[in-house]
Amino acid sequence: MRAKCKNCKAPATIKIMLAPSCSLDECKKIIGQAQYEKQEKKALSVINKKQRERKTECRKKTALDRERIKPISKICSEAQRDVNAMIRAVDNIKFGKCIATEGRISDAGHYIHAGTKYRVSWLRFFHGNIHGQSSQSNRFTGGGDNKAYTKGLIKRYGAEYIEQIEHMQQLEDSGKMPAPTRDEIKSMRKWCRAMTRLYLKQLN
Repeated sequence: MRAKCKNCKAPATIKIMLAPSCSLDECKKIIGQAQYEKQEKKALSVINKKQRERKTECRKKTALDRERIKPISKICSEAQRDVNAMIRAVDNIKFGKCIATEGRISDAGHYIHAGTKYRVSWLRFFHGNIHGQSSQSNRFTGGGDNKAYTKGLIKRYGAEYIEQIEHMQQLEDSGKMPAPTRDEIKSMRKWCRAMTRLYLKQLN
């Protein structure tokens, strides 16, 4: 079957940029312009795709560079949020009440505070040192330093539990427990996120 002109549908006699056309100047002009615009659009699409890919690569590189130069103390602060989320989920499942006041759990607070001294340490991430608390208990009544927290730990776990936390603190203070590395913190954070998702499914 003979090809037809893309414009007037008459029998085609030539091809313009692979598109069939008759010999009329008007048809050749219209088809040529259409084919040119089609090729131009295709070329622009390729250019835009490459530009998007370069932008994506630049963003990834920038993110990696920022991560590499990020202070480890900052990494610890970010990881703490994921650890706390997991602790809140666990304690809501197991106990459903604040360690110190038996109120509703909305926070996760340390028995021995991280502070500046333990900003980059395993003690700040030690699950035995963090428990679900109410916002009142954690933020306004001294957190892990108040007597109610201590009484709550003893009531829930026994006096030896506190001795174990304090023993870990002694290991930190004596330098016998190495500080966590960047990779260790990131791995722990990833694990906490995964566990939190599992625990939240149980709560829901």
